[in-house]
Amino acid sequence: MGLFDGLKKYLATEQEKAKDPVCGMSVVKNEDLKSLFEGNSFYFCSNNCKEGFDKNPVNFVENE
Repeated sequence: MGLFDGLKKYLATEQEKAKDPVCGMSVVKNEDLKSLFEGNSFYFCSNNCKEGFDKNPVNFVENE
């Protein structure tokens, strides 16, 4: 991650942020690291977290 990417992440508004459902990390919404499940968008910190979610999303989504 370059300096500009770090600054962008720091300055992101709350609307641009999400919580990675796999690791719990706060992330900036990024279309490249996004999955859809049951009509909801989920964002991830890395491809590893996204792939883990995509294999079995039910493990990471709270039942409401």
